[in-house]
This record gives sequence, structure tokens and C-alpha cells, in this order.
Amino acid sequence: MLWIDAKTAATLRVVPLGCAQPDRPVVATGQKIFTIGTPLGQPKGMASGTVRRVDAHTIQSTLLPSGGSSGGPVFAAAGGVVGMTSTAEDQDEARIVRVDDVCEVVAFAQKKLSSLAAPSASPLPVEPAQPFPVSALKEAAERRAGSISPYQMSSSDFDIAFMTPVQIYGAQYQAEQASRRGRGGARQMPDATFVRPLLDFSNWSDYMADFPPLLAVRVTPRMVESFWTKMARGAAQTQGVALPPLKHLTSGFLRMRALCGAAEVPPVHPFKLERQVSDTEAIYEGLYLYDPAALAPSCGTVKLVFYSEKDPDKADTRPVDPKVIEQIWQDFAPLRGAK
Repeated sequence: MLWIDAKTAATLRVVPLGCAQPDRPVVATGQKIFTIGTPLGQPKGMASGTVRRVDAHTIQSTLLPSGGSSGGPVFAAAGGVVGMTSTAEDQDEARIVRVDDVCEVVAFAQKKLSSLAAPSASPLPVEPAQPFPVSALKEAAERRAGSISPYQMSSSDFDIAFMTPVQIYGAQYQAEQASRRGRGGARQMPDATFVRPLLDFSNWSDYMADFPPLLAVRVTPRMVESFWTKMARGAAQTQGVALPPLKHLTSGFLRMRALCGAAEVPPVHPFKLERQVSDTEAIYEGLYLYDPAALAPSCGTVKLVFYSEKDPDKADTRPVDPKVIEQIWQDFAPLRGAK
């Protein structure tokens, strides 16, 4: 659920859910239904399907929205809303939540939010309209051969990597070049320790593949060894048994704040990356994307504030090295039209 300032949407046409209407549209097997999809980086589009079965809370159908379009309204042929698309385990059909359940969630949210202040009408940051010049990315990648690792720092629970389009493009460029050179023989790929944060973005890989003109800050839970594990290894070593360090992941990422001087800078995208660590357990990384001018040398000081799932109310504040901020600023020089 998202709550926005009403004036912001005053000029938009709103799709009525019809929650207060006693005669909501009836859904039956064999009925034609439609949805509007908004696939990532592509124009909106209409998809249609046929109802297979109507259950108490869901509608099974042949409807298959385009990738990344879950959450769109589903309409009957007459135009009434009958449900909302959701992510399905079976990719051959869409899971549709019936509008009755959607209305219950809306009513619950309205009740919970009634005691809170309305959101600000101040616009949030968006991506720059100008894409990063591909020629500049290629030139920088060739110039930085063998030196594409992200700018790094750490906190008590996390490893932090600052990534610009220059580094992300460079990692892909070097991987492709190494692959071409290795055809017919052993492939000499770049060091995976440095390349993985720049190539593998989990559930946001498709978005990052287009090199958005933004500064990406990736926050990854650290691998640590507990005190008692160290003690056990030490005891084993006295008996002539040498055990390797037994490390485990710290708590997952919860959220992050960025400060330019004393002012907080909102991210363009506060993404999370889901990492499966076992068959039943996942841990989260943060991937926050900022306007390239938001964390600049003009800030004077730049600080990041981290919150973990383990201690959600405990803030861990870390200053960013001014040299790193300067390097980031220089990476975005082509976007500013610098020669």
C-alpha cells in the first residue's frame, strides 16, 4: 500500500474499486477478463484471459501479464474491477486476488493511517532524464582495464560498495572480453570477489543491466566468526586439529539513511536484494540508488546510517571518505557534459 498526497494525483484518472457498491461485478467460469500491465522499461499494455475457476479468495485464469506487471487491476468486460494480479508460483497463469480481499486491505490501511499525518507534497527524486553516454562508458572501461572494483567501506554488520555506471559497465565489458578470448580454451574471468557486486543484482538484475545514471550503494551483510567458535577452534588446535574459520552471516539489512552535511537525502530507489542462504531461509542486501549530484563534494561531509534486522532501532553511523566522494563525482563527469 502506498499513501500519496491527494493534490499530487488530482489530475490523474482514478480506477474505482467499487468497495462501497453492493452490486459488484460477478465473475464466472469462462468469462473474459483484462488487465493493464506496466513491464519494466516498456510501455503499458493490455492483456486478456479467460476465467478457469473462482475460489473464495482468488481467481484462476489463463491471464498472463507481462513480466514485472504484478499488482495491476483486473477488469470484467463491462469495466468493473474484479481483482488484482499477484505473483504466481506457476508462471503459466496469473494469480488474481479477488476485489473483496483487496477492499478489506484498503479499509484496514485507511483505519491504520487515519491517525497519522498526511504525506508531504514535496516531489521525490527521480532518475535523470539524460542517460549516461555509452561512448563515455566504453572509453572509461577500456581505460580502467583491470581496475573496476567498487569503492568500498564497512560497518560493524555490513560491507558497503559504491558503484557507478562506469564500474558496472566495465565489469560487464571485461567479462565479455574475457569470454571472447577464452573461446576454445580456459576462460580467464575477472576476480569474482570484485565482479559479483557489479554483475549480479538478484531480483533487480534486469533493471541494472541498462546502466541507470545513478549512484548505487550496495549494503551486504558481513561474514563473521563468533567468539565461541573462535574458542572452539583454538581448543581443537591445542589437540593438533586445525579447523578453518567457521563464519556465518550477520543480521540482514533493514534500511539505510544518507546524509549530505546535516540534510537527509532520499534515494531514487530503496531496493532490497533477496539472497537465499538455505532451502528455507533468505537474507537481504540493500541496493539504494541516488541522484549522482546528491552525495557530492559540496556536501562537506557525507554519512551513511545503517539499520539491521537484528537491531532495527539501533543506528550505526559511518562517515564516507571524502576521497571516495570525489572519485564518484569524477565518474559522473560525462553525465554533466564534462570533456
